[in-house]
Amino acid sequence: LDETKTRIDTLVERMAILEVIFDLPALEGQIRKLDSELSEQALWEDQEKAQKILKERSRLRGEIEDWTKKEKELEEVLILDEFARETEDQKDI
Repeated sequence: LDETKTRIDTLVERMAILEVIFDLPALEGQIRKLDSELSEQALWEDQEKAQKILKERSRLRGEIEDWTKKEKELEEVLILDEFARETEDQKDI
């Protein structure tokens, strides 16, 4: 379990670094900006531009969803690790 704990700690550290690089609030801000552009009637007169904005919004939303999924998976790993440690501790009693 010690090796597993070390690997999990390393993973948590890497995720923390990536979270800073990934900058979820900035991506969400970009989506809000694009949503604002999409709400302007004049934009829809230029279908090509509108499609580019929709595509970019979709790409950003996908990145956020991927990140959220990875965060949830890490949370599950942490919960399972804690459960395994508690179970191991109970065996020692």
